[in-house]
Amino acid sequence: MFFGTYSIAPGEITDFERETSAKMQDLFVDFVRDPTSLPAAGWPAYVTSAKDGGQIARFGTGNKPVQYVSGETVEGACYIPGRTYNTTP
Repeated sequence: MFFGTYSIAPGEITDFERETSAKMQDLFVDFVRDPTSLPAAGWPAYVTSAKDGGQIARFGTGNKPVQYVSGETVEGACYIPGRTYNTTP
């Protein structure tokens, strides 16, 4: 998805997959050009000490190319007893 190679996979490529890939590529290029640029592009810094474990980018879920969710949503299963990770949000 980062490099647009999804088109070599068998099957139909949806517009949503293209949109998600384009968003990933845009953010990646922004970062390569200027590693400090992501907050201005909407991607907040990942601060694990922030409330709920900070914000993490999640790509291609909830009918959105990118959304920012709490760190606990993604990593909570690693350190919160009884928490499981939803692999298909």
